[in-house]
Amino acid sequence: RTVLVLAIYALGTVAGAVELVGELVAATRAEPGNIAYSFSSTLGDPGRLVISEQWEDQAAIDAHNVSPHFLGFMGQAGELGVTEVAIHQYEVTGHKQLM
Repeated sequence: RTVLVLAIYALGTVAGAVELVGELVAATRAEPGNIAYSFSSTLGDPGRLVISEQWEDQAAIDAHNVSPHFLGFMGQAGELGVTEVAIHQYEVTGHKQLM
């Protein structure tokens, strides 16, 4: 079983987002229980940032949510002019490759 999280942030400005999120990604990938962590912007809407996360379990997510690098990111996110946030969590019991 793994836990997937999809976070979508609508930004007022993308200036500084790559550096700020890049630091978060690097630190998060080193966390125990993290399987994958990446971000991208939406084609045609560079102000929409998508963070895709995969974790071993809920305990790993809980630890991530109180980590210094995550709290630091959240504290600085206001500088990016976040206008909307949508975060969804999915529990996955299995998967198969489609292609």
